[in-house]
Amino acid sequence: MERKVGEIFEYNEEWYQCIVQPKGTEGQSCSICSMNFGGKCPIHVIECAMEGRSDGKSVIFKKLEKVGDPIRIENKSYQKIK
Repeated sequence: MERKVGEIFEYNEEWYQCIVQPKGTEGQSCSICSMNFGGKCPIHVIECAMEGRSDGKSVIFKKLEKVGDPIRIENKSYQKIK
C-alpha cells in the first residue's frame, strides 16, 4: 500500500511519517529509513522508490517520538508527537 507523503501511521505501537527522501542521500534510502529493522523491512521497496510510486518521489519513513502526556479532548485521547 502506497503511503502518501506526509501521512502518519501506526506500526507495532509506534508512529511513523512518510517523508520525501532528503537530497544528497541517494542510494542510502534503506539505511536512513526508520522502518529498516536490521535489514528486515515490512515495506516493499517498490513502495518507496520513485519508479514504483504514483507521485514519482522516493520516500523514507521517519519514526515519530511521543512528547509529554496524552491530552483528552471530547472524550478522546491525543498524544503530541515530534
